[in-house]
Amino acid sequence: IKNTFIHEVKNGIPVALDQSERLISEKAATDMLSFFFMMLCRSPNFDAMGIYTWINNILVSAFGISNEIDEMMEAVWFTELYRMFFKEKGGFFHTVFSQAFSNCQLILFEAYSNAEMFITSDSPAFQNDCKVLRENENGFIFPLSPKYLLFIAKGNGGISTVDYRYANRDTVRHFNRIIKNNSHDSVVGINKQLSEMI
Repeated sequence: IKNTFIHEVKNGIPVALDQSERLISEKAATDMLSFFFMMLCRSPNFDAMGIYTWINNILVSAFGISNEIDEMMEAVWFTELYRMFFKEKGGFFHTVFSQAFSNCQLILFEAYSNAEMFITSDSPAFQNDCKVLRENENGFIFPLSPKYLLFIAKGNGGISTVDYRYANRDTVRHFNRIIKNNSHDSVVGINKQLSEMI
């Protein structure tokens, strides 16, 4: 899915002269969007929209803190996985996928050859929601490889119109800091010195 998506974006038809947006097949775009949301839901730690926190808080206020609540939350996660793989609608995955399909745009960043490489973490797909940034950089972030990063943001260009951008050293380091801040326990990169990459 990753290789097909990157290949289609790099070889896609530009929307207009001197613009970075490229047209790709709807299948490549929807496959990548599905892959992102599957990675987002892959762990019981996921809480992209605050849904798990909301459910957990309701259970804690009703029953207090206990092991049973952890077991209930794990059951909620398994239910979401079941809906994702075996149902065609309902649940977190299908709800956010349909919203993103209609209201979001995919942006693929490729690191310049002389720039740093993107890192990833034990939270490889996540929502960046920061209200204090000067520019609106809220959206979903998914490092695809050390060279490529997918950013999903609000947009109305259509899911098959992908904005293809190059990332210099500062841009890569900026995203790497966001990735590190959204990790749980560990980060992964090709450079042993993380400080050189953020």
